[in-house]
Amino acid sequence: MSKPMIWHIISPLSLHMRVWGNEAVAYDALSGNTHLLSLAAAQVLAKIREAPAHAASLAQVLTDLAPGESIDESHAKLEAILAELAGIFLITPAAP
Repeated sequence: MSKPMIWHIISPLSLHMRVWGNEAVAYDALSGNTHLLSLAAAQVLAKIREAPAHAASLAQVLTDLAPGESIDESHAKLEAILAELAGIFLITPAAP
């Protein structure tokens, strides 16, 4: 059985974020790219920025944002957010 991945910020010192209402902007000074994120994605990114984290602890962020969602809905949303953040090279998984 494989161990769960720990997610971490690729370049924590070059990542800058601002949140306005239900949206956020993440600027990666290393790449020069700016990304528009949902509030949920920004909260997940902020949690990973605090400390590398595995999906189980990150799911709590989404549960706090939408307490009425089912666990399956939260996990599906989290998978999509992690894929999005990894796809724009803000986070990367690593084996624990």
